[in-house]
Amino acid sequence: MVNVLEAQEAFHYRFDRDGAMQWVDPDARFELESLDWSTLEVAERDRRLDALVEQQASTPFDLENGPVLRVHLIMLEPDLFVFMIYCHHLVFDGYSSQIVMRKIADVYRALHEGTDCESAATTPYSVYVYRALHAGAEPQLTQSLEYWRHVLGDNLPAPLDIPTDRPRGRIRSYRGATAHRVLDPGLSSALRATAKALKTSMHGLLLGSFAALLSRLSGEEDMVLGIPVAGQARNNLDVVGYCVELLPIRSQPAAGKPFSTFVHEIQRHLLDALDHQGVSLSTIVRALGVPRDASRLPLIEVIFNYSSYFSDLQLPGCEVSTRENPRRAVYFDMFFNIIESDGRLVIDWDYNRDLFDPETIARWTDHFGELLSGIVSADGQAIGDLPLVAAGSEASASTMWGRT
Repeated sequence: MVNVLEAQEAFHYRFDRDGAMQWVDPDARFELESLDWSTLEVAERDRRLDALVEQQASTPFDLENGPVLRVHLIMLEPDLFVFMIYCHHLVFDGYSSQIVMRKIADVYRALHEGTDCESAATTPYSVYVYRALHAGAEPQLTQSLEYWRHVLGDNLPAPLDIPTDRPRGRIRSYRGATAHRVLDPGLSSALRATAKALKTSMHGLLLGSFAALLSRLSGEEDMVLGIPVAGQARNNLDVVGYCVELLPIRSQPAAGKPFSTFVHEIQRHLLDALDHQGVSLSTIVRALGVPRDASRLPLIEVIFNYSSYFSDLQLPGCEVSTRENPRRAVYFDMFFNIIESDGRLVIDWDYNRDLFDPETIARWTDHFGELLSGIVSADGQAIGDLPLVAAGSEASASTMWGRT
């Protein structure tokens, strides 16, 4: 495992105090901290694991001196282990985690089978940066920028006004938390069947569902949501590093619009956005002249992400499951992750603790589950008619709309 990590250029990066420069430390080394808790009672080992996760989530990285990642291997039982990676987002993203785990799986498989293993190294992050800076002909970039002006420039919607538990401060804060929920396997299977019946992707179906939820919570019918895409895939490079590109997706989930119509709109917007992802979000923001506000991010404050990075992760002789680590610092108001793994759909909802209470996010997650159930059980329903609470349940105004 350590050899795989040390082979990645991005994990050798160091940054100066003001963030203006970064460099490679060729002498950087990584320690895998091994812990044996196999003799502990189950309750005690679970308590220690929760405490370690919390401690790692709350401990900042030393970006000047390193390391920029921390790794633990914990034995819970002789045949049950937890492998935990915490890494700074400056040098790591979701797609990178897939690459690293695939490399570790390759090494494990070679050791298990007694065969030679391919190099653990990947394309250096510096190669990705160079290609990104020199990618695309000028006419193509101009055409893509015109696309974004056309989609977003006319009557740009106001910032999404989701009901908060506390007033927004004059300056943005970053105190965060993560809500975790596993959707019922039957619902996950029904959603895949619904996506197939609607001739759309799971990404489009779930993004449309989340936009419908936000519209029902806020009363807004025109909004811009962000979706992250992997720059590695666009550049066809096997790179570990921060390569995320954010695309603004304009969504108009009017209450009277049939959900099936809306999800086809979303799918079309997704495909068009992917065709024009060569323009950075900062370039789009400048071109549109989006007003700046110290209390808010320009254009995008809510992110939706759908991934299936670890759905095919296999280690010979092992059963493998994965889980995102919780966040204690967040950049956006909300970052809604829905992950497909082992045939399940898992929600990891990162949110700003200074705006939202855990109880509010838990309630909205319940609403999302009911809305999904309504989507798979009734064809042709308007967005405004989709359920947010279980049939027979009573919901007060505060339950439905939160507090401001």
